[in-house]
Amino acid sequence: MYHPVVTLFVMKRSKGEVDRLGNEIVSWEATESVDGCLFAPGAPQDLGLQRPEGVKITATAHFPNGYSENLQGALISLDNKNWLEVIGSPMPYPKGTVPGKWSFMVLLGDVNG
Repeated sequence: MYHPVVTLFVMKRSKGEVDRLGNEIVSWEATESVDGCLFAPGAPQDLGLQRPEGVKITATAHFPNGYSENLQGALISLDNKNWLEVIGSPMPYPKGTVPGKWSFMVLLGDVNG
């Protein structure tokens, strides 16, 4: 079966400093490219996702086996220009539990509020 793989660009949050009021100053690491990913617009329909107001899932990305970076708070892009925020704190499936080449599903979207 043919799977149209893409290269996704990932920009992870750096451990930032805090300002004088104790708020985190957001900074980003260098952009990383990850080959062999799958990308689909929209949310997976079979998961029955219930999301609070202000969070809209606009895409789903699947990373290849072996990719297990912490993506909480990261940004992901198809073109290195338009970025979507990672929703939640995704984790890869346990090794050997999912057939195929992709074992790390990441929900992406816009967060308002």
